[in-house]
Amino acid sequence: VQRFLTTQLGINAGATTVLVFYCEHGIDNSSRMWRHVRNLDRRDHIADYPALSFPHMYVLRRGFDAFFDEHRDCCEGVKITADDFNYAHSRREYAAKSRECWFHASA
Repeated sequence: VQRFLTTQLGINAGATTVLVFYCEHGIDNSSRMWRHVRNLDRRDHIADYPALSFPHMYVLRRGFDAFFDEHRDCCEGVKITADDFNYAHSRREYAAKSRECWFHASA
């Protein structure tokens, strides 16, 4: 997990890194992804339990929409929905990277 996140996504592991998983409208996919990444991280550190590369991982309950509406002061900029036409290209790139993540994780 640590190698993939650092090399493919540019995320640095450590005590100051926080991973937040969210779905735009709910919790199902984000909680499933949280469990998957946590299990991979545990597997990577089976010999030195309870060490983790990413000890701070969270799921936004009720999704990003609810978080944005309730905690606007913690957010910068405007809320952009996943189906925004201006970001169709980015959405396709993200979908491709997501598929690649699942492929690498299952290997």
